[in-house]
Amino acid sequence: MCVWTEDADAIKWDDKQLKMIYANQRIKDYLHSNRKLGIAATKGQGKTFLIKAKRAQYQNPQMACEDRNIACFPINDMVDTLDSSVIVNKSLNKLLKNYHEWVNLWKISIAVTIIASYEFKNVFEEKDFCRLKSETRTLLNLPNEKRRPSIILAYLLGLEYFELGPILEDASLIIHLLDKINSGVYLFIDKVDQAFSIYVYKENIKSKARNASYWQYCQYGLANAAYELFSNINSHIKVFYTIRHEALIDSEWLAQNTARNIESFITELIYTKEDIYEMFKIYVQNEEDKNLHSPEYKWENQERAFFGFERLDHVYVTGVNETAFDYLYRHSLRRPYDIMRICKELYLEGAKNLTKKTVRHVINETSGKVLKMYFS
Repeated sequence: MCVWTEDADAIKWDDKQLKMIYANQRIKDYLHSNRKLGIAATKGQGKTFLIKAKRAQYQNPQMACEDRNIACFPINDMVDTLDSSVIVNKSLNKLLKNYHEWVNLWKISIAVTIIASYEFKNVFEEKDFCRLKSETRTLLNLPNEKRRPSIILAYLLGLEYFELGPILEDASLIIHLLDKINSGVYLFIDKVDQAFSIYVYKENIKSKARNASYWQYCQYGLANAAYELFSNINSHIKVFYTIRHEALIDSEWLAQNTARNIESFITELIYTKEDIYEMFKIYVQNEEDKNLHSPEYKWENQERAFFGFERLDHVYVTGVNETAFDYLYRHSLRRPYDIMRICKELYLEGAKNLTKKTVRHVINETSGKVLKMYFS
């Protein structure tokens, strides 16, 4: 088995990687605190990996959701995602210029997911819904087998303005039905930024400015909704989520008077070079011996175990050299993703085939591909 998985989307419930975590203080705080709801980081920092690791904590036999009386959503999948297939109805353009409507849409989507779920069908009675409008009742009956708030949000964004209006009028009624929940509900939402990224980054799109606002509003609105549901509505409900660090820009303008509170529930991922090196060491130690050049060194000298040597001489300057990891790190963008991607390519080259020349070539070639991907 190769431990160098650069795409966290591929990680499943029982994958070994979910236990291979180098936790600096920020990551420890996130993994072991029920108040740290969000992760904010730039691309390639491991947001998806960490939210999956947090979800996995509630799925192992010692911390199973059933035993702790906690319902974890989505069902079957580790995280819910809002993908690029979302279509915003043109009639909502004016409404969605208001950031706070995004907060409302997320709160409604999360509340409906919980209220309509099989797990809580016995909590509510018909009289609880008698004041709701027909449009809202329809929303509560949408097929949502995996309990994904993104399904509800995508539906709402696709409605005509006259159809969405009555649901927004019922927002307070829907959200306060959550007062009846008296056991834990944990939701895990990832990759919200992808819903609008193609429009933000693609050139020559007329609606680019509007969609850039959607890109930020959708993400920070989720953070805002998660905070309000936990702090003001029902502390049994915890929405764990990931957002891009860029979505925090000008947050005090978006959520006046509450941005500081919202962000006290967010972990901003920051890694030093030493952090990345510790990650590298942990992965080498967990790699199968057959996939290492010199497995006898895996516990005492991870660079030698993986590369087959400890130092690389400078190609053009006599007497100048650096460690193998320093060479690897210098050819990265200093993100966990880059290290995983480059080491995966070295693994595919074949551990026993690695020489200093081969290592240089693979690192240089792969780092060039990573850079092109970053720019695109």
